[in-house]
Amino acid sequence: MKLMKFLVVALVAGGVFAPVASQAGEVDGKAVLCEWEKRFGQRAYTAEEKREEGHLHAFIFGYNPSAESKSPNEVYGLFISQTRELYAEETGSQYYPSLTQIHWGETDKYILSRKTLLLKHDIFGSAQCELIEIHKITSYFQPYIDYGNALDEKVREGNKI
Repeated sequence: MKLMKFLVVALVAGGVFAPVASQAGEVDGKAVLCEWEKRFGQRAYTAEEKREEGHLHAFIFGYNPSAESKSPNEVYGLFISQTRELYAEETGSQYYPSLTQIHWGETDKYILSRKTLLLKHDIFGSAQCELIEIHKITSYFQPYIDYGNALDEKVREGNKI
């Protein structure tokens, strides 16, 4: 009986003082690439819109790509600008992980499911994301940049000026 009491007390005390699995900073160094399903959550992107707008976003946790430095507990966004350059947000926002989701942005406007990597946003709708390597982030965007540039060249064919 004493052994049972000891085990119960040890289990309860261990559960109270054990570190929580979803603490701030635990996803630092990770990144996701997300493709928005619909333009502003309303309709699918057309090929023209995909060429001109940022339907792809990458989110980097705990690293500031502009300063090329660690930035604990913050998330930064990257996307393709209208000039087809990779653009990084200049300021990050703090992220808040839970056991099943990660929230960030003003009033938690981004919510990423940790299981499905489905990202929800109050204006942009939803985006399916995939886990990517931070040091290869440019290579994930490059095919989309090249595709947009090739479409531009086709449109420009025959221009005299």
